[in-house]
Amino acid sequence: MRPGRAETALFAACFAVAALVGLTLVWADRSAYPLLAPQRSGLDAGAELARRLTLHSAWVDFVTGRAAQQPAGGGFTDDERRHMDDVRTVFVAAQAASLVALVGLAVLAVRARRRGALARLARNGALGAALLVAAVGAFAALAFDAAFTLFHEVFFPQGNWSFPPGSELLRIYPAAYFYGIAIAISVSFLALAAAVVAAGHLAASRGSAR
Repeated sequence: MRPGRAETALFAACFAVAALVGLTLVWADRSAYPLLAPQRSGLDAGAELARRLTLHSAWVDFVTGRAAQQPAGGGFTDDERRHMDDVRTVFVAAQAASLVALVGLAVLAVRARRRGALARLARNGALGAALLVAAVGAFAALAFDAAFTLFHEVFFPQGNWSFPPGSELLRIYPAAYFYGIAIAISVSFLALAAAVVAAGHLAASRGSAR
């Protein structure tokens, strides 16, 4: 039995939200930071990296809701700290949305399995999500500055997300960090979606052959 278009679209949306939020948290981990934020060479490079890692870990704990307070010190301005309050609001909302998406995936999977349509639903839904993310990723890769600005204008309409060069927040999170994490999340998502598509296609083919 084939899943309907609305059901497939809903599965794709839930899959995209749950996976993208989860992968964002994975790539925001302390262990990934040195790969995404290039460090300048020099005698103090090791100490500077350690300082940035400490602040990055503290900020991740704060914006994800694991810590109640912002990291003390660091030379951050009031505007930078207010922006990170806004980032926390977005992250907490995104995590809540991912939980709703996971519940949605579970409900859709149970209903589709009862009809013998789970494999096709997973395959088609993951493929739809992959095509959407690939399109967005291609736009971001070709016009990263425009995509970066659009993202912030949508999620931070209050406008307090632009800081002068050399600000402390930009030293910890340079443009290269955001470009790197965007690429990492996109590639990881496409790999995950490809695995789901392949597994769903294989299962659907076996079911049809019976």
